[in-house]
This record gives sequence, C-alpha cells and structure tokens, in this order.
Amino acid sequence: MNRRTLTRFRDSIAPLSLMLFLIGCATTTPQNSEIEEVLQSRMLDEWSTIIEPSASARAWQLIPWYPDLLSGAQAAAKTQKPLLLWLMNGHPLGCT
Repeated sequence: MNRRTLTRFRDSIAPLSLMLFLIGCATTTPQNSEIEEVLQSRMLDEWSTIIEPSASARAWQLIPWYPDLLSGAQAAAKTQKPLLLWLMNGHPLGCT
C-alpha cells in the first residue's frame, strides 16, 4: 500500500468509528424511568449501610498526624507514645 491509500483509509475509518461509537452509546443509555426505578430510597439506604466503612475501619482517622518530624517527635515525647516515621522515595502513589 502506498502512503496516499493509507491516508484515505485513515480519513475514512475515523468518522466511521466515531459514528459507530455514538450509535452504541445512544442505544445503551438507560432512560430516566429506569434510573429512578433502580435508585429508590430503600435501595439507597441498603447500599449506604454496605458501602459506608465501620467505626473500626475508620479508626486510623483518629490518629493525630503531624506534617513534620519535629512536631511529631515533640508530641510523642510529651505523651510518652511511640513515633511512626514513614519515609519513602518516589511518588506517594507508587507512580514512578
């Protein structure tokens, strides 16, 4: 295939792909009545009890976090509690 044939093929396939994608999205979009049927208040209450973390799962939020070592070390010395020092090299989410 020469370069001109490939360019024509690329130029014709892009609009066709977009058209097929939009048709697929339009046919799979649920109607408002279907959404309202699924999202009844009873079901929302059930799902919220399942999804919401328990008090024991949220216990880490009660730990006083300090932004620097000095303030954390002073608070640990004052309360006679251990100090957790978290050191890391790289991106905090591991996206290196």
